[in-house]
Amino acid sequence: MVPNGINTVQFSINKQLQAQVKETLGVMESERMVLAVGRNDPAKDYTNLLEAIALLPQDNMAKFFVVGLNVEDLAPLAKKLGISDRVSFLGLRRDIPDLMAAADIFIMSSAWEGLPIVIGEAMASECAVITTDAGGAAQWLPNRDYIVPIKDASALSQGLNQLIHLSETELDNIGCQNRHYIIEHYSLKSVTQTWLNIYNKFL
Repeated sequence: MVPNGINTVQFSINKQLQAQVKETLGVMESERMVLAVGRNDPAKDYTNLLEAIALLPQDNMAKFFVVGLNVEDLAPLAKKLGISDRVSFLGLRRDIPDLMAAADIFIMSSAWEGLPIVIGEAMASECAVITTDAGGAAQWLPNRDYIVPIKDASALSQGLNQLIHLSETELDNIGCQNRHYIIEHYSLKSVTQTWLNIYNKFL
């Protein structure tokens, strides 16, 4: 299996841009920015995500942003769960690299997946990542510290809460490790070399 390569130039970290985007979105310095990206579809199981957020302590210092086609339709459920003040549904956006560069944590709550390239893009952007064990999602990550069962809002909430409460240094270290891992194993250069090795094998 050869994965799609990640453009590690397009998806990267920029501290100045990070501060600008957070300010635009109303994220304070003391808050974590948590990002989810994907269309509103049963596979993405956004009900799982919103229920996990609802289980977090009320004093949890994090703001959540959901990006994708028709995610605004999730607003009534967020209101029902009492988390409308903590979750923003940004709809379809064309500035995903900027949003990922700004985010501290990327979260995927899917019930099923293929090999979701969005996780690799988030890792290249130095996001800490928590994901359900859906399809090939776990293949992107070098360890299983923040991989939780599908359709388990409690487990997703617990893992998310742990990430949110890590120190800034600890989160930065995870982000740096994630980017290094993507560059080494999934960058365009790395994947191209894998294809070349395959072709050369049969020449």
